[in-house]
Amino acid sequence: MSVTRRYILMAGAVALGFALVAGDAVAQSEWQKGGGQKWQDLLTAARKEGKVIVAGQPAFGDAVRKYFKEDTGIEVEYLSGNTRELSSRFNNEARAGNLSIDVILAGGAQFPLVKAGLLKPLRPLIVLPGSGDGPWYPDGKMNFMDKTDTYMFEGSRFRSPPPVVNTDIVKPGTLTTFAGLLDPKYKDKIAAYDPRQGGPGLAVASYLAYKFGIEFVKKLYLGQEIKYSRDSRQLAEWAVRGVYPIVLGTQQEEVQRFIKQGIKNIQPLDMTDAPGSVSAGFSVAKIGKSAPHPNAAAVFFNWFASRRGQQVYTDAMEEPSRRTDVDVSRIPAYILPKPGVDYQDQYAEDYYLGQRTQLANTIRKALGGH
Repeated sequence: MSVTRRYILMAGAVALGFALVAGDAVAQSEWQKGGGQKWQDLLTAARKEGKVIVAGQPAFGDAVRKYFKEDTGIEVEYLSGNTRELSSRFNNEARAGNLSIDVILAGGAQFPLVKAGLLKPLRPLIVLPGSGDGPWYPDGKMNFMDKTDTYMFEGSRFRSPPPVVNTDIVKPGTLTTFAGLLDPKYKDKIAAYDPRQGGPGLAVASYLAYKFGIEFVKKLYLGQEIKYSRDSRQLAEWAVRGVYPIVLGTQQEEVQRFIKQGIKNIQPLDMTDAPGSVSAGFSVAKIGKSAPHPNAAAVFFNWFASRRGQQVYTDAMEEPSRRTDVDVSRIPAYILPKPGVDYQDQYAEDYYLGQRTQLANTIRKALGGH
């Protein structure tokens, strides 16, 4: 059976798997407890709007359409695609005051909208007691990317995906450090999510530049003639097929699709010369002030921040929720932060808007292209 056909079959199996898990994990009514009449009024207004338009990663699409409709009676129109393109569209429309998207789930590309006053404060939208601060968070508090704790809610927190190798070609134990990637024998054998744009590719490259310096990044990406892709699915398949036996920046859900099907020649690595970084991935929820369906967007945010919504997100995206009442037992251990390890926080506002931006500009200049 071809890898492509095998991927299609496994994708269906995974989709069914998370559907069953999410459906059983949390009773449909539990997440709405304590909302009272205010919640019922909000639901009524949202249903009159007819739908909510959400933009995010493809892996979340089927799950959010299914479960949000079941739980609220409201349709989700889900726009999936490249994070950079979706963020650019959202930001441009927000500046024009004519948004066609209610909620975007992405990283930190909406920081300029915070400064411009174009995002809606999220805390005032919380109606359900179980969707706000509470004992279901390790420190009792929701996380936000912005230091005002208001506009950019982080649902998840996890280690950035490590390098992944084809163990038929890169034997276990032979590559244990980032420095080892510079070995001449790996030249033209490494692929990476394109580091010249935002997302997982830049996250990896900026961490390496932060840890080892820009000259290391140039030696790795240029000197080793790394092949770029903007498709995590393609990167994972390249690793499995041995086209490029080492890949950097591929999303964990793509790797896990193969692992869950019993494919044994793909393995994430735990590098010993740097612990890695943490981020909230694509779980950062933002709502624009000119959202076309404001009541439905408010319902969506309450659902997404609840135990129910976070379980659905965790199962679909394989990004662990920060909520301690969400089952993360199916999340791959290699992306779960280890207690006591000092990881670099890629989503801290000061770093994201300061050093990360500087590193990103330096990386794009050093690597060329866009």
